[in-house]
Amino acid sequence: MNVRMIIFGLLAIAMITPGAFARGAQEPDFPSQLRSEMVAAGFSESEAAAVIDADDDLDWQSARGSDPALIAQALRRAKDEEPELESLEQALLALELARTAVELESEGLDDRDVAVATLSSVSELVTQIRDWKALPDEEREENLGEIVRHTVSGNAEPALSRAREQRQTADRDERSLRQEDRARSEDARSRSGDRADSPSGSGGSPGNQDRGGR
Repeated sequence: MNVRMIIFGLLAIAMITPGAFARGAQEPDFPSQLRSEMVAAGFSESEAAAVIDADDDLDWQSARGSDPALIAQALRRAKDEEPELESLEQALLALELARTAVELESEGLDDRDVAVATLSSVSELVTQIRDWKALPDEEREENLGEIVRHTVSGNAEPALSRAREQRQTADRDERSLRQEDRARSEDARSRSGDRADSPSGSGGSPGNQDRGGR
């Protein structure tokens, strides 16, 4: 009996495990998703691959959670405005845009506000990158990542302010509801105590008790 159960268990594992592994293998990582979205946005396969493979040290894992289609669209706009944008510059731009998008979402922005802040920053970023490249190394006070973060976060500030106000309003409403619930509970306990202490709550009026005794 035990041997038969062990055999059935091994067969079940053999049937289930490959499917689980296949599902895990089918889930693409951010660079693969970005490459596909870049091709969909009009880049050639070789252009998309050159961006993804521009620097092996880029931490693409830190971009997880961002929308690859949004980042690809931002790169398409940047490339249209500055055709001479190099693959490494595009890769750095994509990575920092993705990181900033994740940060903005964590601060309460919805997908639409993140997309607006990201795409509306592209023209400004292209100009800033162009100016930054023209500077001698010793005069570059910010790196490319800092430029991207500051610009996108600045453009997102109105939406961030709205999100903060909405959170504060929601927090105030929640505190008010808790206070009202607490007041109702205390009032209900008080009324219950008053009923228990009243004569009618302990067996009826004295007159009724006397008549019952006769």
